Amino acid sequence: MNNELSGIQGDLLRLGLGARNWLITQIRGTDEELEWTPAEEGPSASEVVYHATIVLMLVCSEIANLLGITLAQQEEEDSDSVEGRLKLHVRAVYQTFRELCTKLTDEDLDEEMNLPPPSLLKRGSLEMILRIIAGYHVTHHAGQVAILLRMARNA
Repeated sequence: MNNELSGIQGDLLRLGLGARNWLITQIRGTDEELEWTPAEEGPSASEVVYHATIVLMLVCSEIANLLGITLAQQEEEDSDSVEGRLKLHVRAVYQTFRELCTKLTDEDLDEEMNLPPPSLLKRGSLEMILRIIAGYHVTHHAGQVAILLRMARNA
């Protein structure tokens, strides 16, 4: 699997991998900083990373099931640090996203799908849903990770 996909699939893959890279660059800190939670009982940076990637994995799995596509089970390596584990997890989830993109056709991307609550977007094309979840949603949470880590360092 490579980054040389053309057309809609290539655009989608590049958007998603850009978001992945942005998220990975924000994951920098000690175990304590990555697991620190704000006084208001908000999530830690590591919880935000897991939220963003679990949502992406669920959407990829649902799309694969809808279209009868079989995706490989990703094996995650282990690391001694929270930072290392988070980065390995993000890479494994995006490997599934990459695999899905290589198996989708233009017709597949035009298919419509319902999203479960609490999604604000109730129904949309698979292309739109993947753009939102793999790109914009992850980028939003990368910013949240950066803010939480700054707060943790200043706490």
